[in-house]
Amino acid sequence: MITHVPVPLRQYGPFRPQIKVSVPLWLALILKKQGKCNIVAPKWLSSSSLRAVLESERGDEIFQALPFHYVEIATDLCKHSRDDLQDWSSIYDLMVKQAMFTIANGCKLFFRRKTSEPSGTAKCNLAYEGY
Repeated sequence: MITHVPVPLRQYGPFRPQIKVSVPLWLALILKKQGKCNIVAPKWLSSSSLRAVLESERGDEIFQALPFHYVEIATDLCKHSRDDLQDWSSIYDLMVKQAMFTIANGCKLFFRRKTSEPSGTAKCNLAYEGY
């Protein structure tokens, strides 16, 4: 059993084996690296959910609801909690496609508004370098 973890202005714990608790992502990743917990991925971070979001955004130019830092969250979980994610490589690939598609759509919408004048031209080239 882990006792309290002191954190400025807030204390988390006590933690008991096999009991799910909600903690900030940074604390979950620290405990995971120490081998003291398993991380339960958020519902939006599944292959089926990300596939549905990607298909929905391809169908129209409306951005879908995902957490504000979804790319960072998904990247951290795919890096440090692979054994807790089902099919993490597929999730990571879909997340990258989703992020790139969202960025490309945002660029298109932005440049469409900026280049509505006949003299304006703009280009949006995106490249992804995975790790």
